[in-house]
Amino acid sequence: MNNTPALFEIVENPNADATAPWFEADFFDEVDGNEAIYENAANEMGLDPDLLKAIGYMETTHGYYDRLHPKNTSFRPMNIRVDTWGKLAEELGYQPSDIETDITANVRTGALLVKRIWARTQSPSVSKVANIYNFLGHEEVSDYGARVDAIYKKKLWKN
Repeated sequence: MNNTPALFEIVENPNADATAPWFEADFFDEVDGNEAIYENAANEMGLDPDLLKAIGYMETTHGYYDRLHPKNTSFRPMNIRVDTWGKLAEELGYQPSDIETDITANVRTGALLVKRIWARTQSPSVSKVANIYNFLGHEEVSDYGARVDAIYKKKLWKN
């Protein structure tokens, strides 16, 4: 959170399942049509834009529950938890509440988080960084990281 030193040690997992689950809904994809926002945020943070887009695609096509749950605290497109990552938004000049209402604030906050994870991941890869993005405590790539890697390779947000 405070940009302090850390090292995420996470290993690849050949048994992680990269197939799309039944609830993946391309209809909710919020990357397509907003690619410039992702590209600008990724370039600003020195990230591969497709990595950010793959995570955004995963989060919007799997994490659309905020549309259904009235007391949600995690907001698309990057499913940023305001209570956890609001200070990152402040570092970028936003109010934590902007994460909920401003797509640029949301994506830039997610990009800053991804940048920090990438810098602290031993032998970083798309699957490892995505997995840590999903849960900081992962020690092995799960289906989430494998799925983001598949989305990254197939560029599903373009379909």
